[in-house]
Amino acid sequence: MEGLLSKVRGAFDNVPDIRQAGSVKFTMSDTLSSALAVFSLKYSSLLQFDTEVRADAGTVQHNLRTLFGVAQAPSDSQMRDILDPVDPSALRPAFRALHSALQRGNVLKKFAWNDDKILLSMDGTGLFASSKIRCKHCCVKKRKSGDEFYHQLLAAAIVHPQLKRALPLDFEPITLRDGNTKNDCERNAGKRLLNSIKQQYPDRKFVVLEDALAANGPHIQELLRHKMDFIIGAKPGSSAALFEEVAERLNRSECIESAPDDLNEKGLSCGFRFTNDIGLNGTHPDLRVNFIEYWEFDKKGK
Repeated sequence: MEGLLSKVRGAFDNVPDIRQAGSVKFTMSDTLSSALAVFSLKYSSLLQFDTEVRADAGTVQHNLRTLFGVAQAPSDSQMRDILDPVDPSALRPAFRALHSALQRGNVLKKFAWNDDKILLSMDGTGLFASSKIRCKHCCVKKRKSGDEFYHQLLAAAIVHPQLKRALPLDFEPITLRDGNTKNDCERNAGKRLLNSIKQQYPDRKFVVLEDALAANGPHIQELLRHKMDFIIGAKPGSSAALFEEVAERLNRSECIESAPDDLNEKGLSCGFRFTNDIGLNGTHPDLRVNFIEYWEFDKKGK
């Protein structure tokens, strides 16, 4: 772990700092490393981290010094003041440094799947929400009790079905400029994230995994533009035309389906159907995809 943290700290050394040199008490690298420690050491808040750092002269200080290279950590308010102006994209080299180290150590080979491809899971996640505190980048959610301000980002991580660990690869903040609906926000951030991933890892063979929000023409066209394979969830409600066409093909015996009483290795009743070269929806009938549906039920029919 110390070696990987050293790689990250090396990348932090190159993050631009807009402060005047004479006013700097805590370096950008120390501040970013302290923020990383908050998450790595599983503190629930910056305030809890700050309180324990000031009160403890033993374990916490030792971990900061030996693992993260931090001799003195800034307070929670100082950390916010220093890091708020930092462009999130300036942190991407830290992710690349880890990726390169894992590649040299042959760790990525363990994540290879289906002819040396890499499964890349992309999904949105919340970072912050408040009814009182906001910034110019906050998204706004209308509630009966009043506006809620929140931060989200779209994250991409390398995964494998037989491995419990995931390897974070890249991220893209979702901000107010991305739109007023969940669909618009993730779609616009997704376009920037795919561009970033392709620029940084042009030779990597990714299979992108996403939920049903990504089952739309513009996003799939972006994936195809970047020559990325994909496995995307779909729901009958939001992809009605797709499921209707599958049902019609099933009636015409143009859809392959498993036997009705199959059991999987867990002893559950299971089944599947699939068909290829089917139009995504009524808006994008020329965008052809392959469809597979899988289900399983226990003895109670659940």
